[in-house]
Amino acid sequence: MPHYWPARVASAAPRRRPAAPTGPPPETAPTARRGRPAYDSAVPDAPARQPASGVSLRPVTPENEAAVVALRVRPGQERLVAANAQSLADARAVPACEPFAVYAGETPVGFLLLRHDYPGPRDYYLLRLMVAAEHQGRGYGTAALERLVEHVRTLPGASALRTSYDVGEGNAGPFYARLGFVATGGTNGDEVELLLPL
Repeated sequence: MPHYWPARVASAAPRRRPAAPTGPPPETAPTARRGRPAYDSAVPDAPARQPASGVSLRPVTPENEAAVVALRVRPGQERLVAANAQSLADARAVPACEPFAVYAGETPVGFLLLRHDYPGPRDYYLLRLMVAAEHQGRGYGTAALERLVEHVRTLPGASALRTSYDVGEGNAGPFYARLGFVATGGTNGDEVELLLPL
């Protein structure tokens, strides 16, 4: 599984992040935009459905970190996405990373990790996306991606959201395709790279 961390990471002071998007989803999905492929994404390939209501992205804080770390994917999906504890350790090592807890109402149901300025300045990359085993199949992955797209659109110079996915069995390719991601023709390690124009 690729780590998405360059061999050498420039040291930089953490910068102030825009507030996490919250609140109910809009009445319509953002023009088939979705996304999270490179994958580190344990979201099953379920039939297309309306996004779940009441889904929000919230910062990972000392108050909710233990609940986020406790979230687990289904058996057999562990190869598709790093454990949340590892993802949070990665985020602490790279200040350009922005971790979010995915909430349905007041319940944490998943996690995602966005990297700013990767692979280049003003590029935005979805590194990790997971929905916990007991919450899969309810549209939370789709809704979380829609919330993320809304957030990225508010960031400086954002014109696309990138991600990638492992091509193994049960991969997230169909999930991202339904959301409007398209293959760039490139790869990230051994994963297929995707892009969603914003």
